[in-house]
Amino acid sequence: PTTVPNISVAVNGNIATITNTGGQDATFDYGDGTTGTSLTHGYATQGVYAVTSSNAAGDGNTVTAIVSSFWATGRTAYCYTDTGGTVPASTGDAVAVEKSPNSGLASLTQTDPTKRPLTQTGGLQFDTVDDFQLFTGVALTGDFTAYFTGTLVASTTYVPFGSSATDATLLRFGDDRLYLVNNAGAAQTVTNNAAGLKGFRIRRSSGTVYVKTTGVAETGGAALTGTVTLGTTGRRILSGQQNGSASQRYLSRLLFNRDLSAGERTLMDSYLLAVDGVAP
Repeated sequence: PTTVPNISVAVNGNIATITNTGGQDATFDYGDGTTGTSLTHGYATQGVYAVTSSNAAGDGNTVTAIVSSFWATGRTAYCYTDTGGTVPASTGDAVAVEKSPNSGLASLTQTDPTKRPLTQTGGLQFDTVDDFQLFTGVALTGDFTAYFTGTLVASTTYVPFGSSATDATLLRFGDDRLYLVNNAGAAQTVTNNAAGLKGFRIRRSSGTVYVKTTGVAETGGAALTGTVTLGTTGRRILSGQQNGSASQRYLSRLLFNRDLSAGERTLMDSYLLAVDGVAP
């Protein structure tokens, strides 16, 4: 008898590859308005897509395909202790390379052994002196959506995104406000007072910035234009702003080069809740 399919998906750049370990060959709804039978599918734009399988026995399962500019998880399974990214890290190890779940995206690196974060339960641990990670800079010139999750300490600086070359950053500063700063140093701030395990979503839509935090409705509505080029985690290099507490943990960090739709934001929230235990 025919049984329903059971699929998983891996993403490399904008290409999703589907693996079916369940029933007979399936038809797929790729979540972008197209359907087909191919086990590979290319997405035209970045976004969050629900991929659903079905065959003669009925609907199978639905999985999430994430196509983004940058994606890091803060989880030990993606961390390595050598600069070649071949020696898997264990809990408590210093991280030389953190790979992305999207194999087509750049890894985060730190070549200086004295400045590497540690793998810990609940995410990466950065010291309060000079630990940070570098990744290939992502230039956000127009609309965008950013996510980060982790454990924050009240009234303490938390740096999910910074830059090594400009003023650009997205950080929660010690005054408990969230700052988005463009390359020229212009800033937009939102008071959030978040502490504990939290999720954040920051999006810019037609030059207007909106922020959503766990348990708090989306706020903002103020303008901030200009390019925001991000390329560090844990530290904002030019200003010297550093992670403010060794008790803080860094989990998922994602950047999309467009304003995600309401449906995509719902999918992303569900995904983060499943993998990190928290969502914006």
